[in-house]
Amino acid sequence: MEILTYHQRQKKDETNDSEFYSTPKFVYHLDENFRKNLSELYEEEFENNCSVLDLMSSWDSYLPKNLKYKKVIGHGLNKEELERNKAFNNYWIQNFNINQKFPLEMKLLTIVYGSSMAIFTISRENS
Repeated sequence: MEILTYHQRQKKDETNDSEFYSTPKFVYHLDENFRKNLSELYEEEFENNCSVLDLMSSWDSYLPKNLKYKKVIGHGLNKEELERNKAFNNYWIQNFNINQKFPLEMKLLTIVYGSSMAIFTISRENS
């Protein structure tokens, strides 16, 4: 099933994302208030002992600290950033612009999220 057409998926900047993410960027892309609100939202929606896939992640996840997780798997493009993320049990690096084959079985996951997707969704809803 194609959700977006090929044309709709095209980036304005066609530079390979791996180039941009080749050096770690240990900065927050979300302000403190947004991170807090996102964690509170996750706390309301996530259950204890869930398996989480954190897509397009970095050195910090916004998972609620008071929940217990069965497994947290990270995905991103910079190894140093992903290694620093203490929430992950494991992670992998993959540029989905080049390879869209998903390496995990979705049935093994309870929750799939990415704060980058949340930002996009919220900004689209408010426009």
